[in-house]
Amino acid sequence: KQYHVNERIPIQYYELDSYWYYKQNNYTGEHGGIMLYEPRPDVFPNGIDGLQRDVLHTPLIVHHKYYLTDNLYQNTYRFVNGSVGGVSLPLDQTFFNKIFSQVKQWGVEILIQDWLSSVYEDMPESSWDVQTAREYHIHLAQGAKQAGVKIIYCMPLNPDIMETLENTQVHYMRVSDDYSENINQ
Repeated sequence: KQYHVNERIPIQYYELDSYWYYKQNNYTGEHGGIMLYEPRPDVFPNGIDGLQRDVLHTPLIVHHKYYLTDNLYQNTYRFVNGSVGGVSLPLDQTFFNKIFSQVKQWGVEILIQDWLSSVYEDMPESSWDVQTAREYHIHLAQGAKQAGVKIIYCMPLNPDIMETLENTQVHYMRVSDDYSENINQ
């Protein structure tokens, strides 16, 4: 941040990608679904709210993706586990209210809902009926609206795009896949 201040670079938001919360198969959380959507103390010892309060003083954008089938919220909130791919879909309004209230307290103004394609590609159950994925999107939207957080959809498929007709919290979409020099483009 100090570099931006010294160079008079007007930063409107800082974005925290997926490295800061707990995911499957590795402690650093580089791959896989969300196990626990909390900041890891080795990344942010004072939490995200501490980073925001003590250092940044600038609104945040945070990354969010699909959940693991054995995530740590399964016993408290309603989730539907997919039969392939290890994807679990939260279908509980109180869960989304909790997540969005939590990120708002951290100073977050925008949440990136990434890997939306996984909802359909890695969880065929979400396309077997017209209600499952729709319910997910509606709860996501209501949680965001209640907390006053905007959403960016990332890697959406056609059904996700259609759901933005009901989800007024989506303000932007990135429809491309991730880009990297190691990915065959």
